[in-house]
Amino acid sequence: MLHLVVFSISFSLIFLICIQKSTRDKLPPGEKGWPIIGETLEFAGIGQKGTPKMFVMDKMRKYSQDLFKTSMFRENMVACCGASGQKFLFSNEKKCVVTW
Repeated sequence: MLHLVVFSISFSLIFLICIQKSTRDKLPPGEKGWPIIGETLEFAGIGQKGTPKMFVMDKMRKYSQDLFKTSMFRENMVACCGASGQKFLFSNEKKCVVTW
């Protein structure tokens, strides 16, 4: 029984370390907000005022004209806003984007 507990704890620690290393890759600037809900509440609040594009405009002003990262609806995402970001994305279509 003790072996099973030690194995489980060791496996969990190794798994968590691997996840942390994979999230340290070069990411665009931006915030991911609160765990699970991310920036969904901020986006919904701005959307209720009738100007959902202000969410994107504020992020573009704060982080980058071309792209930024955010988290909404329990999903991490990157927004490509500028022409150069769009060009980069579509010229490297099979290299940068992983489809499901």
